[in-house]
Amino acid sequence: LVSADHYGAFIRSESLPANAEAGTWTVTMKYDGTQVAQQTFQVNAAGAPAIRVFIGATYILDNRWTPMDLGEEAQGQTDRTQTFAIANIGTATLDIGTINLPTGYSMKFPLSSSTILPGGNAEFTVQLDSTTPGTKTGQITFTTNDPEEPNFAFNITGKVDPTAPLSTNFDFSTYLGSSGFDQGLAIASDSEGDTYVAGVTTSSNFPTTQGAYQTAKGDNSPDDGDAFLVKFDPSGKLLWSTYFGGNGNETVGNIAVDSVGRVYLVGSTNSTNLAGTEFAYQTAKAGATDGYIAEFNAAGDSLTYFTFLGGSGDDDITGVAVSPTTFNIYVTGWTKSLNFPLDAANQNTFGGDTDAFLAEIDPFQVNTNQLFFSTFIGGTGDDTGQSVALDPWGNVYVAGNTTSPSFPNTTTNSVPLGGLDVFLAEYAPWGAYLSFTYLGGSGDEIVNADGLAVDSKGDAYVVAPTTSTDINAFDGIQSTPGSAFLVKYDLHGDQLVSTYLNGAADGVAIDHDGNVWVEDNASANLYDPTVTVLRGSVTFGGQIGYGIATDANSNVYIVGETDSSHPLQTSNAYQPNYQGGTDDAYVVKASSNLTLHQ
Repeated sequence: LVSADHYGAFIRSESLPANAEAGTWTVTMKYDGTQVAQQTFQVNAAGAPAIRVFIGATYILDNRWTPMDLGEEAQGQTDRTQTFAIANIGTATLDIGTINLPTGYSMKFPLSSSTILPGGNAEFTVQLDSTTPGTKTGQITFTTNDPEEPNFAFNITGKVDPTAPLSTNFDFSTYLGSSGFDQGLAIASDSEGDTYVAGVTTSSNFPTTQGAYQTAKGDNSPDDGDAFLVKFDPSGKLLWSTYFGGNGNETVGNIAVDSVGRVYLVGSTNSTNLAGTEFAYQTAKAGATDGYIAEFNAAGDSLTYFTFLGGSGDDDITGVAVSPTTFNIYVTGWTKSLNFPLDAANQNTFGGDTDAFLAEIDPFQVNTNQLFFSTFIGGTGDDTGQSVALDPWGNVYVAGNTTSPSFPNTTTNSVPLGGLDVFLAEYAPWGAYLSFTYLGGSGDEIVNADGLAVDSKGDAYVVAPTTSTDINAFDGIQSTPGSAFLVKYDLHGDQLVSTYLNGAADGVAIDHDGNVWVEDNASANLYDPTVTVLRGSVTFGGQIGYGIATDANSNVYIVGETDSSHPLQTSNAYQPNYQGGTDDAYVVKASSNLTLHQ
């Protein structure tokens, strides 16, 4: 019982007597004989049940007026769900009657038990119907045998956005090729909105520009490919184009651009007439095929730095990132060389038939001093590094593919589940190991060169095709198995999202607004930052997509290859028509006018 000497100043608190009879008790507070407050209490008979309803750790009050918000989704997408728990904190069995749902909702998983013993709980899961758009608010109700709350009710709400294609302007969309085989493999943009494209070509008449670094193919064999590197201005005007190659075959892994416009091209070569630049870390090949790092100036007319990286076996560099502060170059790839160059390595022994690696090069040092750190990443199986990215603090993420059951000098709570899994490893800027995890299910997953991205908050995203049907999907747009999956980790290594996707999903990029672009061959899909809403798709034709990028204005860039049977939707094109040969490269820059829901 509570009494007061004056309004709002409580001076004594007492309990109902332990032998109080069951029933309704009303306590009246008076001041100078005038009633100032009244409170009603229910005293249950001995052995009565008592209900509590929760979402996670959030306690839902009976007759809650403010709706529990289930969030929003796009029309026609995977229905959003929410699980509710009913707990019995009383001393007798709690009975729950039929659960009634408002219009726009259905029961995905019914209540696991309608009778709940003291101390027990039961769950039910509700899903939002995405077939029709609109905001859907209503009340969940059910009866109970709790004498205090015999008719339990609370409000829920959710929103379904109408599906509509992105309102998209193609800044430019163009073929890029000639009479041979031309394949666009990598794309990047700079702060000025210029576009950089790299790939391989067997065409001896690939379009190059006067004054470019290399205007002729490195050999005349139609079977050997050279790398090409091309720069367009924001409107799609060709600024420069160059071959890069020798008398053998060159591959392209990826490209990067630094803040002063230098362009970094990585891949592998078996040419015998290429040589590193003066003071390069490795001026000559060590095996039949070595990885390479080539740095070009902003004008495309000078090779400002070139080094091999490899040992006596075959080596390939597939991923590259450049520090915005030190301009150090981070590369990943794979090696079959037991004597691959190492320095300050977390793993200094070769693990299996093929190992991944991570290396940091400081091109402003001299020769062997340029290797800041280099380490194997591999177990007893086959392991390949595919993509590398930096977070805002300079930490280094590597994504790759593996068949190894474990990795030396790493710790992880995850285990490989399939024949081919994806791995994600994190290292400090100076090369110290931070974390490692396997990704995937009982099938096969294959991450590609643009399958890793890191946003401005340090969250890491990995996307890859999959054949697994048992990936633990949660808090994303699609829980049912698809042909690809996407995971998102925060900077502490906690997994925020795991979701299936449909389509090829070979690459991922994060735009200036934090939205997630996923490349899907002849289109690109745009998801909100939580990867729970599909904003729309940009479709441009073409056949196979290999690379995706975004810029500070949230434009999206796609590169790939196509043949004559898969026409490209061209706009402001440098080459508006298919050029012949086996395949042509294609390049697309699209600016979205979509109004995003923040």
